[in-house]
Amino acid sequence: MKRTGVILTLTSSLLLAACASGGGVNPGSRLRVEASAITAGPYGELWEIRVREYSDGSGAELTFSSSEGSQELNGSAILGREWLQAFTETVATQKFYELPAEISGEFVEFHLPDLYLTVCRARSCHKVNLYDPNRVGATPEGMRFFAVWQAVVEQLPLKSAIKWQGT
Repeated sequence: MKRTGVILTLTSSLLLAACASGGGVNPGSRLRVEASAITAGPYGELWEIRVREYSDGSGAELTFSSSEGSQELNGSAILGREWLQAFTETVATQKFYELPAEISGEFVEFHLPDLYLTVCRARSCHKVNLYDPNRVGATPEGMRFFAVWQAVVEQLPLKSAIKWQGT
């Protein structure tokens, strides 16, 4: 009799946990994207963008913040399932997960624009840093990076200063 109680309790706990998660998309497979741009080292503008897929896979929420000196701007937007599919295709087509962790020129100068892009899906994350986009953005790796970058940045509800040659 005791064993039945233990099994029943365990089964009920698993069932409750499954219901609480809302079914939908496996939490480990949901898309997460983080992007940031620093336009001129400590003297420039900072942009931070985050995308989180909804647990049911119906879309995602994009949040962003920007600061320059004492000025700050925050906002959000809702992205549909179509954007999720298109973004996933762009990541695959551009072979984002195969890009090196750092894309930069041979010589690195101080206080140039610095971009970071992290894409996570199915418990796998890849972070790429592109330094000096005007110099390395036209390289094959830079163009692949920017194809994925633009798929995120073009969703901002307002246009920003985070544009470089070729974007």
